[in-house]
Amino acid sequence: MNIFNAGKDVDSEPESIIENKQTKALTSDAETSKPEQSQDEVTASPTTGQSSSTLNSLLKKVDKEQVEIRHERRTKRSKISKKRLLQYSVVLSACLTLGFQYLWFNKDELSLNPAIRPYLQSVCKTLNCTLPPVVNISEIQSSQLLVRIHPDNEQMMVVDAVIVNQASHPQPWPKLSLAFTDLQDQPVASRTFSPKEYLGGELAGTKEMPANQAIRLSLELLDPGPDAVNYRLTFKRKTR
Repeated sequence: MNIFNAGKDVDSEPESIIENKQTKALTSDAETSKPEQSQDEVTASPTTGQSSSTLNSLLKKVDKEQVEIRHERRTKRSKISKKRLLQYSVVLSACLTLGFQYLWFNKDELSLNPAIRPYLQSVCKTLNCTLPPVVNISEIQSSQLLVRIHPDNEQMMVVDAVIVNQASHPQPWPKLSLAFTDLQDQPVASRTFSPKEYLGGELAGTKEMPANQAIRLSLELLDPGPDAVNYRLTFKRKTR
Protein backbone atom coordinates (compact mmCIF):
# COMPACT_ATOMS: atom_id res chain seq x y z
CA MET A 1 0.00 0.00 0.00
CA ASN A 2 2.74 2.33 0.89
CA ILE A 3 4.55 1.52 -2.28
CA PHE A 4 1.45 2.35 -4.34
CA ASN A 5 1.01 5.69 -2.64
CA ALA A 6 4.64 6.46 -2.96
CA GLY A 7 4.52 5.69 -6.63
CA LYS A 8 1.53 7.93 -7.08
CA ASP A 9 3.31 10.77 -5.33
CA VAL A 10 6.38 10.27 -7.44
CA ASP A 11 4.32 10.36 -10.61
CA SER A 12 2.43 13.54 -9.59
CA GLU A 13 5.50 15.47 -8.56
CA PRO A 14 7.07 15.66 -12.00
CA GLU A 15 3.80 16.97 -13.47
CA SER A 16 3.77 19.92 -11.09
CA ILE A 17 7.38 20.57 -11.81
CA ILE A 18 6.66 20.47 -15.53
CA GLU A 19 3.73 22.85 -15.10
CA ASN A 20 5.89 25.21 -13.11
CA LYS A 21 8.57 25.04 -15.72
CA GLN A 22 6.03 25.67 -18.48
CA THR A 23 4.61 28.60 -16.57
CA LYS A 24 8.06 30.01 -16.05
CA ALA A 25 8.85 29.41 -19.68
CA LEU A 26 5.70 31.24 -20.77
CA THR A 27 6.46 34.06 -18.38
CA SER A 28 9.99 34.21 -19.65
CA ASP A 29 8.80 34.20 -23.25
CA ALA A 30 6.31 36.94 -22.48
CA GLU A 31 8.94 39.03 -20.77
CA THR A 32 11.34 38.40 -23.62
CA SER A 33 8.76 39.28 -26.27
CA LYS A 34 7.79 42.56 -24.61
CA PRO A 35 11.17 44.17 -24.96
CA GLU A 36 11.32 43.03 -28.56
CA GLN A 37 7.96 44.69 -29.33
CA SER A 38 8.95 47.87 -27.57
CA GLN A 39 12.24 47.77 -29.41
CA ASP A 40 10.33 47.50 -32.68
CA GLU A 41 8.20 50.44 -31.64
CA VAL A 42 11.27 52.41 -30.64
CA THR A 43 12.90 51.51 -33.93
CA ALA A 44 9.78 52.51 -35.93
CA SER A 45 9.40 55.89 -34.20
CA PRO A 46 12.53 57.57 -35.67
CA THR A 47 11.48 56.45 -39.15
CA THR A 48 8.09 58.13 -38.76
CA GLY A 49 9.74 61.31 -37.47
CA GLN A 50 12.15 61.39 -40.38
CA SER A 51 9.27 60.97 -42.86
CA SER A 52 7.34 63.81 -41.23
CA SER A 53 10.42 66.03 -41.25
CA THR A 54 11.06 65.24 -44.92
CA LEU A 55 7.44 66.02 -45.78
CA ASN A 56 7.60 69.34 -43.94
CA SER A 57 10.83 70.23 -45.72
CA LEU A 58 9.26 69.36 -49.06
CA LEU A 59 6.18 71.47 -48.31
CA LYS A 60 8.34 74.40 -47.26
CA LYS A 61 10.36 74.06 -50.45
CA VAL A 62 7.18 73.98 -52.56
CA ASP A 63 5.81 77.03 -50.74
CA LYS A 64 9.08 78.87 -51.26
CA GLU A 65 9.07 78.05 -54.97
CA GLN A 66 5.47 79.23 -55.29
CA VAL A 67 6.34 82.48 -53.53
CA GLU A 68 9.30 82.98 -55.85
CA ILE A 69 7.13 82.26 -58.90
CA ARG A 70 4.50 84.74 -57.72
CA HIS A 71 7.15 87.35 -57.04
CA GLU A 72 8.67 86.79 -60.46
CA ARG A 73 5.25 87.14 -62.11
CA ARG A 74 4.55 90.34 -60.19
CA THR A 75 7.94 91.71 -61.19
CA LYS A 76 7.28 90.92 -64.86
CA ARG A 77 3.82 92.48 -64.68
CA SER A 78 5.25 95.56 -63.00
CA LYS A 79 7.91 95.91 -65.70
CA ILE A 80 5.31 95.47 -68.45
CA SER A 81 3.01 98.02 -66.80
CA LYS A 82 5.83 100.55 -66.47
CA LYS A 83 6.84 99.98 -70.09
CA ARG A 84 3.28 100.44 -71.32
CA LEU A 85 2.84 103.52 -69.15
CA LEU A 86 6.00 105.00 -70.65
CA GLN A 87 4.78 104.24 -74.17
CA TYR A 88 1.39 105.80 -73.47
CA SER A 89 3.08 108.86 -71.98
CA VAL A 90 5.27 109.29 -75.05
CA VAL A 91 2.29 108.95 -77.40
CA LEU A 92 0.20 111.35 -75.33
CA SER A 93 3.02 113.90 -75.22
CA ALA A 94 3.47 113.65 -78.98
CA CYS A 95 -0.27 114.15 -79.57
CA LEU A 96 -0.39 117.14 -77.23
CA THR A 97 2.66 118.67 -78.91
CA LEU A 98 1.19 118.24 -82.39
CA GLY A 99 -2.15 119.61 -81.22
CA PHE A 100 -0.51 122.65 -79.64
CA GLN A 101 1.54 123.31 -82.77
CA TYR A 102 -1.58 123.10 -84.93
CA LEU A 103 -3.45 125.52 -82.67
CA TRP A 104 -0.52 127.92 -82.51
CA PHE A 105 0.14 128.14 -86.24
CA ASN A 106 -3.57 128.28 -87.12
CA LYS A 107 -4.76 130.42 -84.23
CA ASP A 108 -5.60 133.35 -86.51
CA GLU A 109 -8.03 131.30 -88.56
CA LEU A 110 -9.35 129.28 -85.62
CA SER A 111 -9.95 132.44 -83.61
CA LEU A 112 -12.67 133.39 -86.08
CA ASN A 113 -14.71 130.41 -84.89
CA PRO A 114 -16.96 131.61 -82.03
CA ALA A 115 -16.96 128.14 -80.44
CA ILE A 116 -13.15 127.91 -80.28
CA ARG A 117 -12.19 131.53 -79.64
CA PRO A 118 -12.92 131.53 -75.85
CA TYR A 119 -10.51 128.62 -75.33
CA LEU A 120 -7.83 130.30 -77.43
CA GLN A 121 -8.27 133.49 -75.42
CA SER A 122 -7.67 131.55 -72.20
CA VAL A 123 -4.52 130.02 -73.66
CA CYS A 124 -3.26 133.40 -74.84
CA LYS A 125 -3.78 134.88 -71.38
CA THR A 126 -1.45 132.23 -70.01
CA LEU A 127 1.11 132.50 -72.82
CA ASN A 128 0.83 136.29 -73.10
CA CYS A 129 -0.15 136.23 -76.76
CA THR A 130 -2.79 138.12 -78.70
CA LEU A 131 -5.45 136.90 -81.07
CA PRO A 132 -6.42 138.76 -84.20
CA PRO A 133 -9.78 140.48 -83.98
CA VAL A 134 -12.81 138.71 -85.31
CA VAL A 135 -13.62 139.98 -88.79
CA ASN A 136 -16.84 139.23 -90.61
CA ILE A 137 -17.23 141.67 -93.46
CA SER A 138 -20.56 140.18 -94.50
CA GLU A 139 -22.07 141.43 -91.22
CA ILE A 140 -21.38 145.07 -92.16
CA GLN A 141 -24.22 146.64 -94.10
CA SER A 142 -24.72 150.07 -95.67
CA SER A 143 -27.88 152.08 -96.15
CA GLN A 144 -29.06 155.56 -97.17
CA LEU A 145 -26.31 155.82 -99.78
CA LEU A 146 -26.47 159.21 -101.50
CA VAL A 147 -24.07 160.89 -103.96
CA ARG A 148 -24.40 164.66 -104.46
CA ILE A 149 -22.41 167.60 -105.76
CA HIS A 150 -20.20 169.31 -103.22
CA PRO A 151 -21.88 172.56 -102.10
CA ASP A 152 -18.61 174.51 -102.18
CA ASN A 153 -16.82 172.92 -105.15
CA GLU A 154 -18.54 171.78 -108.34
CA GLN A 155 -15.63 169.50 -109.26
CA MET A 156 -16.07 167.56 -106.05
CA MET A 157 -18.79 165.19 -104.92
CA VAL A 158 -20.04 164.20 -101.49
CA VAL A 159 -21.10 160.65 -100.65
CA ASP A 160 -23.33 160.18 -97.61
CA ALA A 161 -23.97 156.73 -96.14
CA VAL A 162 -24.89 154.93 -92.96
CA ILE A 163 -23.01 151.74 -92.06
CA VAL A 164 -23.90 149.23 -89.32
CA ASN A 165 -21.96 146.33 -87.86
CA GLN A 166 -24.69 143.71 -87.43
CA ALA A 167 -22.37 141.17 -85.81
CA SER A 168 -22.70 140.38 -82.11
CA HIS A 169 -19.14 141.54 -81.48
CA PRO A 170 -17.00 144.53 -82.43
CA GLN A 171 -14.68 144.14 -85.38
CA PRO A 172 -11.99 146.23 -87.05
CA TRP A 173 -13.08 149.10 -89.22
CA PRO A 174 -13.19 147.98 -92.85
CA LYS A 175 -11.97 149.74 -95.93
CA LEU A 176 -14.68 151.42 -98.01
CA SER A 177 -14.64 150.92 -101.77
CA LEU A 178 -16.80 153.24 -103.84
CA ALA A 179 -17.15 152.20 -107.50
CA PHE A 180 -18.85 154.09 -110.36
CA THR A 181 -20.15 152.45 -113.54
CA ASP A 182 -21.85 153.62 -116.73
CA LEU A 183 -25.16 152.55 -118.25
CA GLN A 184 -23.64 149.27 -119.46
CA ASP A 185 -22.36 148.62 -115.93
CA GLN A 186 -18.79 149.12 -117.06
CA PRO A 187 -16.40 150.58 -114.47
CA VAL A 188 -15.72 154.29 -114.82
CA ALA A 189 -13.96 155.21 -111.60
CA SER A 190 -13.37 153.87 -108.12
CA ARG A 191 -11.95 155.04 -104.85
CA THR A 192 -10.97 153.18 -101.67
CA PHE A 193 -11.07 154.90 -98.28
CA SER A 194 -9.12 153.77 -95.24
CA PRO A 195 -10.55 154.19 -91.72
CA LYS A 196 -8.29 157.19 -91.15
CA GLU A 197 -9.85 158.90 -94.18
CA TYR A 198 -13.52 158.38 -93.38
CA LEU A 199 -13.59 158.44 -89.57
CA GLY A 200 -13.93 161.73 -87.73
CA GLY A 201 -15.12 163.19 -84.48
CA GLU A 202 -15.28 160.80 -81.52
CA LEU A 203 -14.58 157.77 -83.74
CA ALA A 204 -11.31 159.14 -85.11
CA GLY A 205 -8.40 156.92 -84.11
CA THR A 206 -10.53 154.01 -82.90
CA LYS A 207 -9.64 150.52 -84.10
CA GLU A 208 -12.91 148.61 -83.82
CA MET A 209 -16.37 149.20 -85.16
CA PRO A 210 -18.96 148.84 -82.38
CA ALA A 211 -21.69 146.26 -82.78
CA ASN A 212 -25.24 147.23 -83.78
CA GLN A 213 -24.56 150.94 -83.87
CA ALA A 214 -25.37 153.11 -86.89
CA ILE A 215 -22.41 155.15 -88.10
CA ARG A 216 -23.10 158.09 -90.43
CA LEU A 217 -20.35 158.87 -92.94
CA SER A 218 -19.69 161.73 -95.32
CA LEU A 219 -17.02 161.20 -97.98
CA GLU A 220 -15.57 163.70 -100.43
CA LEU A 221 -14.09 162.81 -103.84
CA LEU A 222 -13.53 164.19 -107.32
CA ASP A 223 -16.43 164.11 -109.74
CA PRO A 224 -15.98 160.91 -111.85
CA GLY A 225 -17.71 162.53 -114.85
CA PRO A 226 -21.10 162.38 -116.55
CA ASP A 227 -20.75 158.71 -117.50
CA ALA A 228 -20.71 157.63 -113.87
CA VAL A 229 -24.42 157.12 -113.47
CA ASN A 230 -24.31 154.12 -111.13
CA TYR A 231 -22.39 153.71 -107.89
CA ARG A 232 -21.91 151.01 -105.33
CA LEU A 233 -20.34 150.95 -101.87
CA THR A 234 -18.60 147.76 -100.70
CA PHE A 235 -16.44 146.80 -97.75
CA LYS A 236 -12.99 145.25 -97.73
CA ARG A 237 -11.04 143.72 -94.92
CA LYS A 238 -8.33 145.96 -93.61
CA THR A 239 -4.86 144.51 -94.11
CA ARG A 240 -1.98 145.20 -91.77
